[in-house]
Amino acid sequence: MLAEIAQAVDLAIDDDCYRDEIHLIIISGNLADHQLDAQARIYADIAEAITRRHPGRFAEGAVAVTAPPSDLGLLRLMRDCGIEVGVFNLEAFTPAAFALHCPGKDRIGRDHYLNTLQAGVEVFGWGRSWCNFVLGLESTQDLLSGCEELACRGITPGANVLHRDHGASAKLDPPDMETVINFYRELAAICRRHKQRPYYCQLALRTSLSNEAFAGRLD
Repeated sequence: MLAEIAQAVDLAIDDDCYRDEIHLIIISGNLADHQLDAQARIYADIAEAITRRHPGRFAEGAVAVTAPPSDLGLLRLMRDCGIEVGVFNLEAFTPAAFALHCPGKDRIGRDHYLNTLQAGVEVFGWGRSWCNFVLGLESTQDLLSGCEELACRGITPGANVLHRDHGASAKLDPPDMETVINFYRELAAICRRHKQRPYYCQLALRTSLSNEAFAGRLD
């Protein structure tokens, strides 16, 4: 399987669409909770197979979006195999919203997510441990307070805007435009205060206004 993955990257990497910039994002559904350590090892193997063949080629380095392993020592294995950014998404910050909207992640534990994000700062560096949220699952002020709390500890926060896909069970209404614009302005200010920047460049991330706000285009 690793050989096939590496071959697919070899075939795609020189396409003209990647002329300006290319990102390597390793993301998947999660294995069962008791297999998350195995998942971390699989991610490490994939990253090593690709980055060894294409060193220094990816704009952010290898980015791993995954559930936290039970053994946080595996973060160092992931780093040593070429992963430069660890992404452990809470989706909702407050304990009540997290338990309500993220029941699967709540089984793993909010505290374990937070401990993993903090360990990620130690392993990957300041601003290289990322956490995404969904704007609209809790009050904007609660979410901004959470983003501030994480950012001051070296964890880069981000957020996508809640939307309801066809057939979705969530009954929440998406935030209005004014709420969205004001949130991203405040998030940009948080990033600047803590010497961070939005994760992924504007060419790669099209599910939020983080880059636009950070560049001042929403002022």
